[in-house]
Amino acid sequence: MTTLTNEDRLALIAAVERPGITPDDQMSEAGRKILAFHLARLLKREAGVREGSDPKDVHEMRVATRRMRSAIPIFEDYYTDDALKTPRKMLRRLAHALGGIRDIDVLRIKTEQYATRYDDNVRAGLVPLYEAWENQQAAARSELNDLLDSDAFEHFLVHFAQFLNTPNAQVATNNADTSSPKAMLVRHVAPTILYKRFEALRAFDSILDSATFDALHQMRIRAKEFRYALETFEEALGDQADSVIEAAKALQDHLGALQDARVAAGMLHDYMAQADENQPMTVILHYLATRQAEKQKLRGEVNANWATFNRPQVRQSLAASVAAL
Repeated sequence: MTTLTNEDRLALIAAVERPGITPDDQMSEAGRKILAFHLARLLKREAGVREGSDPKDVHEMRVATRRMRSAIPIFEDYYTDDALKTPRKMLRRLAHALGGIRDIDVLRIKTEQYATRYDDNVRAGLVPLYEAWENQQAAARSELNDLLDSDAFEHFLVHFAQFLNTPNAQVATNNADTSSPKAMLVRHVAPTILYKRFEALRAFDSILDSATFDALHQMRIRAKEFRYALETFEEALGDQADSVIEAAKALQDHLGALQDARVAAGMLHDYMAQADENQPMTVILHYLATRQAEKQKLRGEVNANWATFNRPQVRQSLAASVAAL
């Protein structure tokens, strides 16, 4: 049984306005700052997530979870092998539980926007769909609350916070060999990290015309990883990093909308396959056709959105922001 109150959990890690990363930070300590920053943001939303009245709480907790999951691969080599093993596993479980709620929130918001364009008969035809989603979401919320109430989650919070609050804890190396030093500072390591992620994203340029929806989903993930890496080091980068972040975000948002439309169509198919055979489906079929048309429209706009991102100005801004290190 868990023993910490919400106030106890909030007190585990200090909430700050910015992580405070500098070019001269050791990577291990920069990682500590980033992970602590997002853990505090996660804990700030826990009470609201449990209450369940505001979808924004789930969204913000999910964002904080994603940010930590994205940061771990950047910084894990600078800690001992076991330092982030448990946090990685717990954050994966938490992301899955939050996703089960958030995906339906997004789907419902979009469906309600669609319904406002039609009369009461159409809105009534969507009610069984809402009811099915509410049942799915209730099950997902129960799973999430069970996780938040678990001893395993409390153990994760206490030990992860202790690790983050202890400078130089579980650092992999102190770089004692001065004859062959290892790059350990943000200013030395961040450029390679950023350009590796930029490289992984730009690789999609060669397959864009024939890219499948699965490939475009992977492209969205690479865009998100690049953006998150930029935002991780943003305080240490030059001023032009802002424009690169905005360009990456615009691309990610478009590909995200495409994936949302694709997921929505899949969920509507699943609903119809499981519904009572006597249930009227005209309204839902029309809505499905609308989401499929949206998916195709967004697919047709991918190349133009990519061209906006893949401009020389974006590459020049990236180079200038990295040069400030």
